[in-house]
Amino acid sequence: MILKLHSRVLTALVSAGLVLLASHAQATLLDFNLAAFNGYINTPSFNSGTGTLTFSNTNPRPPGSQAYQTGVGVTNMPSYSAGEILQRAILMRSTDAASFLNIGVQSGSGDTNTLSVTNELLATNSSFLWVYSIPRLVDAFKPNGYFWIPGAIGQEIQVQRILLGDPASIIRAVPESAAGLPVFAVVTVGLLLLRGRVGRAI
Repeated sequence: MILKLHSRVLTALVSAGLVLLASHAQATLLDFNLAAFNGYINTPSFNSGTGTLTFSNTNPRPPGSQAYQTGVGVTNMPSYSAGEILQRAILMRSTDAASFLNIGVQSGSGDTNTLSVTNELLATNSSFLWVYSIPRLVDAFKPNGYFWIPGAIGQEIQVQRILLGDPASIIRAVPESAAGLPVFAVVTVGLLLLRGRVGRAI
């Protein structure tokens, strides 16, 4: 009986999430300029011929540094606003073992916002594949995106596209993302959208 009840509640939440996601009027899709990344401990390289940005954590974080372990690039964030529900879609791969690509979004003084991602975007040693973050409700605008690869030195990740947008826009841009959207992500988006609507109504 409890299992059936939980199943019904989950089904209702997923349905609500999908309905709210489809009806959400927000439309944001930001495409990062891969040629505009600068060095952050390590210096990324951009191949204009293939449109590929390569991150390498060859150099370790300097002793005493408060930087991310280990930084591979930094860029200015495209325009977005607090209160938006955004997620990332990154077309990437690892040239060796599977590696996470982490992102700290802040002003440069450690004041990260909710768009920061740790151990969520996994690049695998394969052909280029789309990898997605969980949708997040943005708590505050921060101007810089610090990219870093945790773990052992000597890892390399290649990127061909970085998108940041509301879930509906990500699905339109990368249709296969809809099939891979986790149930808990749909539920999360639905609850966030519902909370936002209730808040505005109050």
